[in-house]
This record gives sequence, structure tokens and C-alpha cells, in this order.
Amino acid sequence: MGKNTKDSKEIEKVQVEIEVRSVPDGGWGWFVCLAGFIAQFVVLGIQNNTGILYKALLEEFKTSKGETAWVLSIGLGMMFLFAPVTSALCERVGCRVVAFLGGLLGVLGFVLSSFVKDIHRLYLTFGVLWGIGASMSYLPTLRSLPYWFERRIGLANGIVTAGSGVGTIAMGPIMQLTVNYLGFSNAARVLGGTLSICTIGALLYRIPSQTGKEVEKMEETVKPRKPPMFDFSVFKNKAFLVWCISLSAFMMGYFVPFVHLPAYAEECGIPNSQSSTLIGMMSVGSTFGRLFFGKLGDHPRVNRLYCFQMSMLIIGVANTLSTLTKSYAGLAVYMVVFGVFDGCYVVLLAVLCADIVGVDKVAAGIGVQFFFMAITSIAGPPLAGMIYDLSQSYQIAFYVAGACSTVATCLLFLVPALMPQDTCDDGRGRAETVHSGTSDKPLLDGIRSPDSSIPTTSTKASLGSCQKLNSNMRLAPSQSYLDRYWGMPKRASMGASMASLLSFAPLQPAREVLVVVEKVSQV
Repeated sequence: MGKNTKDSKEIEKVQVEIEVRSVPDGGWGWFVCLAGFIAQFVVLGIQNNTGILYKALLEEFKTSKGETAWVLSIGLGMMFLFAPVTSALCERVGCRVVAFLGGLLGVLGFVLSSFVKDIHRLYLTFGVLWGIGASMSYLPTLRSLPYWFERRIGLANGIVTAGSGVGTIAMGPIMQLTVNYLGFSNAARVLGGTLSICTIGALLYRIPSQTGKEVEKMEETVKPRKPPMFDFSVFKNKAFLVWCISLSAFMMGYFVPFVHLPAYAEECGIPNSQSSTLIGMMSVGSTFGRLFFGKLGDHPRVNRLYCFQMSMLIIGVANTLSTLTKSYAGLAVYMVVFGVFDGCYVVLLAVLCADIVGVDKVAAGIGVQFFFMAITSIAGPPLAGMIYDLSQSYQIAFYVAGACSTVATCLLFLVPALMPQDTCDDGRGRAETVHSGTSDKPLLDGIRSPDSSIPTTSTKASLGSCQKLNSNMRLAPSQSYLDRYWGMPKRASMGASMASLLSFAPLQPAREVLVVVEKVSQV
């Protein structure tokens, strides 16, 4: 009877065409690395040594410390705040155009700032123009690498990010000498001319021609879904909201040493020739911290959230204890300790976001988290300056910076308790899409976010993989808080996330996957 009475039923099928694009792993990519190294050398070298310009502005304009700090904090904050826009521009017009325009904006900001005689106008010329230019110059250094490197992505990323460390060490004494001998106005013109190197270097960015394409077609009985332009589903994740609030609290005090430490060192009687090297020492420590904790973070017995909390807490303790010393050696030790655990903070920032929201939502997650971070990072240094104006001492300002880190550390204890129940964790979850080098057919790894109803990929392999993960790795309701805390999911590898901290793209290998979907109706 069942055979004679067939119901007319429409079956929706999806024809998926997977196009695997190989990457050169070298060639012109080394010139792209050179352009990225130059950009990070100049841009982050200037940004990390803004405390030297802060002292010059105090002498030039004779304004209060709180009022003057707004100039530099807006420039630092705009680098984070404008990052999602820069990322979208890179997708639309390419890294070369974005980096070229960013260099021009930076040059324009410094040149205009050299003619300004009112501190409030510097909020626009230095803060906004230079901040946006820095964001547009910096972000392409990370976004351009996956187009050229896959197997050597770690080496390429190391070369590019080395520009930040070397630039911070080198630019501090150079900026101090320029300010001492030329004054702020002429020093701003010299820095503008230095930024023009980034504009020239931006011409080296380009995308490789597509070769070595490998195509596979398959059908799957899933309904296609059009991705939204703005993914607001991350706000449903309570753990992620607490994560963002914690980062906001931490960023309130994060930039206080960058801006105010040179002035505090001068107050302690340390000459400018020595105080200008303190941030460089922090950069050396940060480089070591990124390498050490980057390797440590992928160890199966290491809890990333614990390491992240430890780094926040030690940075807070270092900020609090920094006022107990007035010697150059003591401040140097403070900066090295700050730098080592700052490296841990930086290297775990993106990958923990992926662990909390899922790798398929990390683009939206990182965009939201950097927005939260930008707001408080702008307010932190001016608040420290206002505290100094009221108390005539940096002691309370650094105490407040340390307290912000401690509060942020405590808030992170709520993250494991608020994680969604159906957390998908394969023990060593990776943000991987396609690998065809060791097998005849591409295999897509279907790791998804806690609240996602459809896997990120739609092949049979991915469906089976994700169903298996969901059935085996779901958090049991009877788990204690400590089980949740120590069992935080690891969904993205440290290596894949190193070049994606500010790229606002899913953490994945450099090999790009193009999925073409056709709807096939069958009655």
C-alpha cells in the first residue's frame, strides 16, 4: 500500500563545487613580507612610543596632563575602532589600495599637526587622521600573508611581526633625539616623512594569480543558507558578553604605561636618553612572551583561559608595584615583566575568542570585541592624566590601572559557567577547512559554533564529523564549575590564529575554498 500511494514531495539538494586554490608559499610573497615589516616597524614603532610625544606636547602647549593625553589616546583607540572598517575595505578594494591610502592619511595627519597651535585641534589631526591611517597601514600587513603562504605562514608572520619589536626599540631613541633637537612641530614633519616609506612599501602588496585548481562536486540533502551581512548571534552567547566586558575593563589601564611611563620616569629623575628605551625593553619581553605562550597554548594539558587570566593579573600587579621604584633598573624590570605577559595576552586574544564563540563566528566576535576594547582604551590615558592633575602624583593612576586588570581577571571566572551547553570540542579542535596534500579528495572539517544550526561546511564528511563531535563532546549538566573551567574548549590552533588577530576573518589555513551552491529541485 505504501508503494501505491506516493506523496509528491520536493527534495531540496545542494550541489557544492569546492575549488581549492594553491598558494605560492614564497615568490613575490617575500616582498609582501618586506612591505609588512616596514609598515609595522614605522607604525607600531611610533604608536608604542607615543609617551615621548606626550612629554613634547606638554612642553609645547602647556596644558594639563589629562587634556593632553586625549590627543594620543584617540590615536591609539582609533586603530582598534576603525579595524572592522579597514577589514571590509581590504575585502572590497584590496590591501594595496588600503595600505597606500592609510600611509597618505598618516602623513597628512602629522603634517597638519605640525602647524596646529591649539591642543584641541590635535584631537582631529593627530588623533583621528593618524589613528585611522595607522589602522589602514597596519591591518594589511596581516591580511595579505595568507594569500602567499601556507606551509611557511609561521615564518612569514614572524618576519612581519618582528617589525613591531625592532621598530619599538629603534624608534624610541630616534623620536627622543628628534624632539630634543627639533621640537614637536619639526619632529612631526620628520615622522610624516618617515611614514611616506609605508606609502611606497604599500605598492608591493598584490594577490597571486590562481593556479593549481582542484575541483570536486558532490550533492548533499541540506538546505542552503545565505549568510547575514551582520551576525548579531554572538550577542546571544552570555560567555562572550562577559568576555567583552572583561576586555573593556582591562583596556582601561592597558595603555597607561605606554603614554605616561616616560613622564613618570622623568619625574623620578631618569634622563630622557634612558627613559626612551623603556618601552623598547617591553617590546623585547613581548616578543619572547608571544613565542613562548604561542607554543605553550597548543599543549593539550594547558588551559588557555588560565594562562590569559594569569597574564592579566601579573600585568595588574606589575602596574601596582611599579610606583615602588624610582630607579631605571627597577622600571626596566617592570617593563620586561609587563612585556612578557603582554605577549601572552596578545597571542591568546584571538584564539580565546574562537574558543568562546566558535570558529565560524570568530569574524563577528573579533569585530565586536575590538569595538568594546577601543572605547575604554581611548578613555584610559586621559583618566590617568586627570588623576595626576588632581593628586600631583602618578601613584594613584598606576594603582587604578592595576585595579582594572584585577577586575578584568575576576570577571573571566564567569566565562566557563556561562558557556553554552552544546559546546563542540574534539580535544584538539582546529579551524581547518581543506587539506588535499595528503589525500586524493578534499576533506572539510565541520566545526561549528554553539548556537549554529547548520555546519560551516556541507559535505558528507563534515556532516558526519560535526554530528560525532556534538554527540561525544557535549558538556554534561552534572559537570561542576571546575570541570567547566579546566575543560574550556580548544577550537582553534595557535598557529592558525597568529596572523588573524586583527584580520577579522575565520581562523583557517591559507588555502582558500570557494563554494558554489546550486539549488536542485526534484519532485
